[in-house]
Amino acid sequence: MTVDATANFKLLLDVPEVENLALDFGRLADTFAQIVTVSEPRFAIAVYGSWGSGKTTLMRAIDARLDPNLNASVWFSAWRYEKEEHLLVPMLDVIREGVLKWSDRTSKGQAKNAAIKLARVIGGVTSSLVAGLSAKAKIPGFAEFSFDANKALTAAEKLDEKDIEARTPRSFYHASFNALQAAFAAFSKMGASKIVVFVDDLDRCLPEKTLEVLESMKLFFDLSGFVFVAGLDRDVVELAIEHRYSKFSGEKSATATRLTGERYLQKIFQVQFSFPPVNVSETNDLLTNIINGAGLKAPQKRELEKTVRPFVAELTTESGFNPREFKRFINNYTLQRKINPHLNKEIVLAIQVIGFRPDWTSVATTLQAYRDVFVRALGTYRDTGSLSELEGLMIDGGRPPATFLKFISDDKLGGKLAKFKQTGENYSIDDYLFSGEATQGTDTSVIDAIQAVAALRGSISEIPNKSETRLSDVLSEVGSQASQAAERMLSNPAMAPIQKRLGDLSSRCRVLPLRQHLKDPEFNETTYSDLNEEGQSSIMSLETERAQIMQELQQYYRTF
Repeated sequence: MTVDATANFKLLLDVPEVENLALDFGRLADTFAQIVTVSEPRFAIAVYGSWGSGKTTLMRAIDARLDPNLNASVWFSAWRYEKEEHLLVPMLDVIREGVLKWSDRTSKGQAKNAAIKLARVIGGVTSSLVAGLSAKAKIPGFAEFSFDANKALTAAEKLDEKDIEARTPRSFYHASFNALQAAFAAFSKMGASKIVVFVDDLDRCLPEKTLEVLESMKLFFDLSGFVFVAGLDRDVVELAIEHRYSKFSGEKSATATRLTGERYLQKIFQVQFSFPPVNVSETNDLLTNIINGAGLKAPQKRELEKTVRPFVAELTTESGFNPREFKRFINNYTLQRKINPHLNKEIVLAIQVIGFRPDWTSVATTLQAYRDVFVRALGTYRDTGSLSELEGLMIDGGRPPATFLKFISDDKLGGKLAKFKQTGENYSIDDYLFSGEATQGTDTSVIDAIQAVAALRGSISEIPNKSETRLSDVLSEVGSQASQAAERMLSNPAMAPIQKRLGDLSSRCRVLPLRQHLKDPEFNETTYSDLNEEGQSSIMSLETERAQIMQELQQYYRTF
């Protein structure tokens, strides 16, 4: 396909697919909408899921099923207000605006007046809370100012001056609660039966800010008429709770602290729902909805359907898959097609699948380390069925996963990568790997380090074969290689612990006590064969140390 043919290929936006629901979202949205509609409005729903699991899509679908005449829906995007000092203030502002929008859209007469009054009271509550929160600064005259703010809230009930003086609370929280309760009671009689607040984008907030949003919601829990629906990552919130309240847990175990997080969420949310991972049977429908809902032109849709779809199906493991990763996979492919349209599409996709599969990390790092050598070993396996070459290369010392071997044995999937040299390719495997690294933002220092540490394996394994070379010279060469590998990590401070281990390996090569392990202490020109069994084991333990360093690199590669 020519460059012009990909000119109109576009990226998929990270927006909820409400119109084209998959993963049984329609049934789930119906269920939650019914709960919100028929239940007394004084509760909160938690929609738990990891980043990209579909929380916003489900919440949008719930909102779309609510009767707009009876429910005032409000969306609070927590991430947008993360820089605010107190997140309760923008939350109240958003609710106030939502009430006014509902009024402008659906109400008139007494209902409209009740909505406007509620919005005015929420504005007053916001002012009172801002004043109260400022008390921490010990502002002179704060007590009088706070009382005046509370007095203004009470005055909304149109009482005479003496009644106002008697009824005005000294606590701005109590005053705020009373004012909201009275105003919403009038609003629910004349207008909407409930205000449904959807709290979104908590995934994008720092953990401490996520907790602050949840704490802010507590103000409304004793007010009849409010329903909260929040999407959040349960693990992130529980870790934030553990961090915040760790000083109260004393010597308790980590398990006890985690249970505190669970109890915290149970007290806030009366209804809790956790997203299951996407399984293989749902992949096809999900991809169809993603493609059909993206507004793509016909050529791009055809390529995604015909070429990309089979590879996307390979992303789903036994533990499931995150729906947002489908879009990221397609976007990476689209970008590569635009930058390097002449590369073989199936090989590009095969390499992408290897990089995306979390259970194939050892394959991905081995491919990055050995490149052409690894691809040739794949070809040998395809031609002969022998795993000896592949097993000798795997950086974790094991054998490739059975799912990967099945993948590269299928000519319609990874088979073209295994037959790379037989396809008449005009490009090297490095061209493909560099293209993938460029579009995925790969840290090249990690790749360089993997290659350097992989090369060390060959040098160490060759030590016994260099019987004509002084052992000190051989070890000096290995030590220099380890030092060079460590230098490749200088640009990445996060890899400092791995860099130190390589430095220690290099130093050890220079200080190994060789003479005490000689078969004949009279020898001056020591080679590997001159060492006794203990001495040879000491030399080859360098490989054990190198393998441990590679495992650390592999772990870093998996997470960065």
